[in-house]
Formats: sequence, structure tokens, C-alpha cells
Amino acid sequence: MRGPVCFFPLAASLCLILTLSVGAAPAFAYEQCQLPEAPVIGDNLGVVEAELLKTQKLVKEFIAKVDGYLACSEREQAKAQALALRSSLPFSKGEQDIWNQRYNDGIDAQTRVADQFNAQVKAWRGHQADSTANQKK
Repeated sequence: MRGPVCFFPLAASLCLILTLSVGAAPAFAYEQCQLPEAPVIGDNLGVVEAELLKTQKLVKEFIAKVDGYLACSEREQAKAQALALRSSLPFSKGEQDIWNQRYNDGIDAQTRVADQFNAQVKAWRGHQADSTANQKK
């Protein structure tokens, strides 16, 4: 993106600030909404119930943080679209694809973490059932 053209030496510093702020606007929008780091979910079948509940809490917190990220991304996308309309620059398909990918990344992260946790819970329950059956023999 090109910044303003400066013809007057006294206005050069103002033009520099304007150029930097115009160039920094998209980077600022991307930095404001950060996809949180996913919690580590082990596959240890010998885990105790308290550890499983602790992991459940981490998963719920992660899901809530990603929901916040998604809401933030939607707000930032709306701002970017409004800016494009005000400046008479079309919001290109490529830009829309970038925003869609950011949103999809958030949903994919939620799904991946939930699936990992659910698999761990299922394995834990199966292990518990096997342990109980072996103790009754």
C-alpha cells in the first residue's frame, strides 16, 4: 500500500507519520486478536480423576478464550470492511479469505482440543471399567 506523497519539506514528518500509520493499521488489526495456545492433553490412561477434571477446566478455559478470539476477529473484520468502504477500496476476495481462514483456525483449534480431551475421557473410562472388572474377579 502506498502512503501519501509529500511535496513540502515542512510536512515531511507529518507525511512519514501518516505513511507509517497507514502501513501499520493492518498489522495492528492482526496483532489485536491472538489465537490462544492450546492446552497439552496427554493420553495417559493411568491418570487420576482429579487430573482429568483439571484438564477439563483447562479445555473449557481454552474454548472460552477461542470464543473471545473469534469475537475479536469478527469485530476487526467489520472494522477492516468499513475502512475499505470509506476509502472506496474494495474488500478483495483474498482479504476475505484471510479473515475466513483466521476464523476457521479458531474453530479447528476448538474442535481439535475437544476431540483430544473426549478421546482421553473415553480411554480413561474404558481403563476404569477394565480395572473394576479385574478387581471383581
